[in-house]
Amino acid sequence: MKKLIIILTTLLTLNGCQKIECPAFDFNHPINKWHWFPDNDAKYDFVDADLKTTELTQTKFEFNQFEERKCHMCACFSDLNAHYNFLDLGIQLRSTLSYQSDVNSDEGSLYFGIDNIGSPFDPKESTVSEDEVENYESQEFDISLLDTLIIVDSTYLNVTQLAVLDTTKTEVRKVWIIPHSGIIGLKISNKVWKRRK
Repeated sequence: MKKLIIILTTLLTLNGCQKIECPAFDFNHPINKWHWFPDNDAKYDFVDADLKTTELTQTKFEFNQFEERKCHMCACFSDLNAHYNFLDLGIQLRSTLSYQSDVNSDEGSLYFGIDNIGSPFDPKESTVSEDEVENYESQEFDISLLDTLIIVDSTYLNVTQLAVLDTTKTEVRKVWIIPHSGIIGLKISNKVWKRRK
């Protein structure tokens, strides 16, 4: 009798499974407008007010490929994980974009990390908000939407500013982002850096 129950359970489980196709990460998905660097180049130059330059290098770039799965009531999620390093400044930036790829939706989620800090975010139309923080975690950033911002010698409009709250964990003080453009500048210690176009 025990063998019969195991066989029936196995058959029911197999019949409940279905083959689904999980698409590859779509770089045109709306969530990509909040990527640190939506154009996904391998290197970026930043310049300060004294015209000193530093290079940001992509050190990790992974995203979901097309996949067929057999499962029961499962969903497909597509992720893009990217890491960037300022080797001469000792700074690491991380971002993860995620969305459910088997559903036709513009929604998704974000994770932004700087050195030893990081947090999940909700994407909005013109800015981002830090997700609800669990009781055992602390808020990492003060987020504000700036109408106008001057970085080095350039003026930017509608900029999302992520200000680091605990400055003992990183030399980065502020990150400035514009949708579809990504990071346009950073304040590291007391120096402001602007991304070259």
